[in-house]
Amino acid sequence: QWERVKVFSKHDGSSSIHPRRKNRALDVGMILLLTMLAFVTRFYRLSEPPAVVFDEYHFGKFTNWVMNRTHYFDIHPPLGKLTFAGLGYLMGYEPVEGFMYDAIGKNYTESGTKYYRLRVIAASFGVATVPMVYETCRTMRLSVVSALLPSAAMLLDFLNLI
Repeated sequence: QWERVKVFSKHDGSSSIHPRRKNRALDVGMILLLTMLAFVTRFYRLSEPPAVVFDEYHFGKFTNWVMNRTHYFDIHPPLGKLTFAGLGYLMGYEPVEGFMYDAIGKNYTESGTKYYRLRVIAASFGVATVPMVYETCRTMRLSVVSALLPSAAMLLDFLNLI
């Protein structure tokens, strides 16, 4: 399953042995299949319910604050919030005046909030995690079957579906 390839260093001329997979086509097929399945599971009924759910309660507020350039304090690092705000901006999300994600179950349609665009961002990152788990396992020299098990767990884990 693995073959050894001689790799030469540019600095001192010494060589090292680096493993390379023999059947890369199978891995590419598995990655494409897992990505397709992840896309289906993450985007199926993504627009439902048209109300604030789970972490939208927090991330929606932070996204609005960042986009409105409002100062806020949070104990967590800002990368996720800035990513949502930046990608939301690129996708055309605009904070609606008066809608502050202040209650789980609060209806989006009454205020005209374009919530689907923020959900697409989260779902896209969720899609990317499944093939990344597979590739990580294969890089650690696990067999295809052994790499599929954690990938399937990531694919079907409920907390990764939302």
